[in-house]
Amino acid sequence: MTASGDPGRTATKAGTVTVALCTYNGANWIRYQVRSIVEQTIPPRQLVLSDDGSTDRTVELALDEFEAAGGDRLGIELVVIRNGQTLGVVANFEQALRASGREFVALSDQDDVWHPRRLERALLAFDRRPSLLLVHCDAQLVDRDGEPLGRTLAHTQGLTSKERSQIADGRELECLVRRRLVTGATVVLRRQLLIDALPIPPRWMHDEWLGVVAAAKNGTDFIDETLVDYRQHGGNQVGVRRRTLNEKFELLTGAGGERNRRLVEQWAALVDRLTLIPDVPPRNRAFAAGRLAHETFRAGLSRNRLRRMAPVGLRAVRGDYRRYARGSKDVLLDLIQPSD
Repeated sequence: MTASGDPGRTATKAGTVTVALCTYNGANWIRYQVRSIVEQTIPPRQLVLSDDGSTDRTVELALDEFEAAGGDRLGIELVVIRNGQTLGVVANFEQALRASGREFVALSDQDDVWHPRRLERALLAFDRRPSLLLVHCDAQLVDRDGEPLGRTLAHTQGLTSKERSQIADGRELECLVRRRLVTGATVVLRRQLLIDALPIPPRWMHDEWLGVVAAAKNGTDFIDETLVDYRQHGGNQVGVRRRTLNEKFELLTGAGGERNRRLVEQWAALVDRLTLIPDVPPRNRAFAAGRLAHETFRAGLSRNRLRRMAPVGLRAVRGDYRRYARGSKDVLLDLIQPSD
């Protein structure tokens, strides 16, 4: 994992960052985020604002704040895209990524606030590892008014010491075949990654997809610092929170067939894409194929719960649920949950 270092080492990277800022009816928050982007210790050179058909004053407020914060004075190129019809969060981010023209691209949600050294810390990570394709960081969770909720993103995700070690060793794919850890609001990527990652296939969220493609080439890292205030206000297009007991019960007792089919489609898309990407280590191709095989197995389980016991038990003994899923949690889910 990346540690703090000499800010001077990132001097050669100044002016090499595009911020891909996606917006949709974010008038309540956009001013705070735009100002925090402009006031970075190493400001970006380009800001691409891709608005997904807002019906409020999001774009106008963003432009006002950009000017008030001195974006023009700093020479930040501003690119504004207004969608005539709503594309959805994934397609809107892909549009912003395609419009990004600098060596590095920082993803930005409309309702967060960056800490001043967010870009500086990310650029230092890229300085240290020329093979790095994507870096993500921890974030402080805050409420709608920006007040800390007393926990971080990594804490809420339950990031374990083993997972931290795997990420530090360049083996994040072993974590990502089990669960989502890469959150777009914390991501900075090398634009080179987009050659392999675009287009984003159906069924994938943009940040999950970018994370697994970068991890497949052993090209990810995690900055164990809170560099973003990640606002949770109930209207997030993508947010983070722990499931309530009622939600966990509904997950356990609700039909899982659609979810299983979606996961098969997701991992089939990744396995297919990896055949087109050079320099993917065989071990990582095998991990992706193993996850696809595991999800295919789960999608084909009998509707009769008694008939599931033997095959699920065998896979559990073999370690597949530990390697490709959430261990005993998913064993229980596959034994109890209705298929359709």
